[in-house]
Amino acid sequence: SCILIFFRFLKYHKTANMVKNQKKNKKFGLRVSKPKALGDQIADDKFAKPTKRLKPRDAKQNAPAKKRFVNMTGVLAQIRELDKDERPHDELMEEEDYIDEPETATPENVDHIIKEFIKTEFGNVDMTEEERIFAIFMPKNSSAQKTYLEQVRDTLIEKHTEIQTQLDEQSVAGGPNISLEVQEMCQKAGKVLSNYRSGPIPKMIKAMPKMKNCLQLLFLTGPDQWSAAAMYQLTRVFTSQSPDIVQVFYNKVLLPRCRDDIAHYKRLNYHLYQALSRSVFKPASFFRGIILPLCMSGNCTLREAVVFGSIIARKSIPFKASAAALMKIAQMEYTGANSIFIRVLLNKKYTQFWTVLDAVCAHFVSFKCDSRKLPVLWHQSLLTFVQRYKEGLSEDQKKQLYGLAAFHSHKIITPEVRRELENSDSRPSG
Repeated sequence: SCILIFFRFLKYHKTANMVKNQKKNKKFGLRVSKPKALGDQIADDKFAKPTKRLKPRDAKQNAPAKKRFVNMTGVLAQIRELDKDERPHDELMEEEDYIDEPETATPENVDHIIKEFIKTEFGNVDMTEEERIFAIFMPKNSSAQKTYLEQVRDTLIEKHTEIQTQLDEQSVAGGPNISLEVQEMCQKAGKVLSNYRSGPIPKMIKAMPKMKNCLQLLFLTGPDQWSAAAMYQLTRVFTSQSPDIVQVFYNKVLLPRCRDDIAHYKRLNYHLYQALSRSVFKPASFFRGIILPLCMSGNCTLREAVVFGSIIARKSIPFKASAAALMKIAQMEYTGANSIFIRVLLNKKYTQFWTVLDAVCAHFVSFKCDSRKLPVLWHQSLLTFVQRYKEGLSEDQKKQLYGLAAFHSHKIITPEVRRELENSDSRPSG
């Protein structure tokens, strides 16, 4: 009964307010709606009615937008058409494409990412001492690292000569050549990319990967003048192309730019870190165009290895690409950076082929006759290998590693290596 009285009070209060509002509107000369019949009013009150009040912010949202910008519908349609391309299969290594997966946001504080990576992977390692030991393992005959400008300039000269040769051959054969109009468009697009900060990139750049001689046209835009934000956008464009084109872009444009930025600023720009993160979407091209050339250069610094290694640690990489890269790095001539990449790949904890484990084991055993002082990162990578794959090693391999631990010893890490080798089963022979 109390509830019924409460609802009757609400109904009376509502009716009184309606009458009051109608009188107020009539007083000020406003239009007053004619009341319905009593029976219709009683029937309408049985059901709830949606409010007719329109909030100011809703009115602004529903209002037609002012035509301040150009209609981008046609441009977006062209971009979607350009993105629909057939990607050929990579014959050298199975290429798993992750372009359609949602890209995880890269935190803007790259320095914090690197510090957390060093703390997680390497603990309290003295990086200054490690960098000094790294220099010992760099080849004596390795030439000094060229700056990004020098590398791109050399590539531009090479490509310019190649383009000129092709133009001469095509002019003799009567084939198509690069017109002056296209060259001017490339130069104008390059000027836009040199000052690029955000927003859409030129449609010429979007369409460039679909053209013949796209790499030659790309170098006409002057990659040495691109901004860091433009480098990220170009990486997004070229990552969706065929593996051969992607690998050349990674190796000739992205890798030198990142190395030059690290050498000059002692850190990596946020947009370039984003570009490296994006490049992992083509894992085989990422390893063959960036990581393996970096290891083979012989002059990869500790700082560079940490930055590039953090990319591998943060991203999901297919098993086959990871196994192939691990085997290739293990078979290379040793530099300090190899220990970082080997440890990061081992920490992926993939089930490896025995051939890969044999290659990694042979890599460590090869130091049995090396009298040089090895960095702590080498001992850490050995411990990681034994911890992750101790049961995938044969009895002979364990004996060799046990003898290696006696020759190259670390007061904290080596006892752990021995303990892991002693308290584990071996893989079946044959």
